Amino acid sequence: LLALLRHPACRLAESAGLTSRAVDALDLMAFRAVLPGAGFPGLRTALETVDPRGPARRLSGPSRASAHALLDALVVALTPLAALGEGPDAPLSAFVAALQTGYAAIAGETDAEDHVETTRFLEELSDAAPASEPISPLSFPGVLAALMAGRVVRPARPRHPRLHILGPLEARLLAFDRVVLGGLNDGVWPPAPQSDAWINRPLRAQLGLPAPEGRIGLSAHDFEQGLGARETVLTRAKKAGGAPTIPSRWLQRLEAAA
Repeated sequence: LLALLRHPACRLAESAGLTSRAVDALDLMAFRAVLPGAGFPGLRTALETVDPRGPARRLSGPSRASAHALLDALVVALTPLAALGEGPDAPLSAFVAALQTGYAAIAGETDAEDHVETTRFLEELSDAAPASEPISPLSFPGVLAALMAGRVVRPARPRHPRLHILGPLEARLLAFDRVVLGGLNDGVWPPAPQSDAWINRPLRAQLGLPAPEGRIGLSAHDFEQGLGARETVLTRAKKAGGAPTIPSRWLQRLEAAA
């Protein structure tokens, strides 16, 4: 909860007419010791029974009141989702509706690209969710992560008049003097072939579906199109998540030929 409240995109305190000092007060009064109970009732008990020897002893009355007000706003925002988390299996639409309520309260009003895209994603998910089967509360985070994995958020407007960050398909429609091809690591570009748990290779061939390696051919075509610019810069990350990476097979072959 503290990580959520301190996130730069969280505007819950601002929406409640509070400042960031309210988050600090809640931190000192509730999160610097073992909570006296679970859930929101435990947080309320922690605010009402502040240790006179603890770090919150020097907080003034207004600061303590701001912590209570912030907790009230947090309860309103997250109670629907918390109630589903403690209950039996529920339709995906119920989880999405609770998530929309919490997100609207926490994110507030902003025109940031990621906020607009998140709101649109939740609306689309809400329209498609009624047809889904009930899922368990423990499964919902994984389901949500899987549904979000295929979404790409790009700035709606260029951050610089001479700079455009585009996908391979978008870039193919335009011409540039200088092109930077990034992410040239194996597993990223080209992507790793995805094995299908339900349809094996012979069955895919019988159904007329392309082989999993077909995407590598399409990626190779995108790479070749990008190399057609007057000046091309090939880049990759030597590490991802702290682990060494493998150069793209196209980079290795170009280096061998050069």
